Amino acid sequence: MGYGDILSNYDKITSLDDVVNFISYTDLFDSQYYVGQDLNHSDRKRLRAGRPSADYIRNSLISLNKKRTQFDDDFYLKKLYPEYFNRLKSEIEKINVEAVKIIPKFNGNWILSQFPNLKPGKIIGDILSFLNKKYGDSLESQSEEDIKKEISINFKI
Repeated sequence: MGYGDILSNYDKITSLDDVVNFISYTDLFDSQYYVGQDLNHSDRKRLRAGRPSADYIRNSLISLNKKRTQFDDDFYLKKLYPEYFNRLKSEIEKINVEAVKIIPKFNGNWILSQFPNLKPGKIIGDILSFLNKKYGDSLESQSEEDIKKEISINFKI
């Protein structure tokens, strides 16, 4: 969205600079998106393309230092497709009202409460991963005693 005025230019792209100009055209574009400072490590790693052409495009987009001027993420949806936007809003509201908030019984807080000698960190994630791999969708139906026993045995706690 936001490319309506230059969409016909897509077929005329012949250089990497044309790609940069096309991508950066929309008022939803911000050079900071390509810096990746707010991303986690694995997502930042994906930004490093490794191909010279992709690196050139990414670095050129960053060097534009362009700031987003349209801050409403739904602006073009509202403007171009108001009937879809209204239907989307109504569906979102319906989901928010009808959706059951599921909070897993066996979570990090539960583990910490059962094993006070543990501290928050990697071990909690390791335990939760183990439990999810072992029990899958049936984890919530297990007894607390069985889960405590599994943790104690497998993590020597």
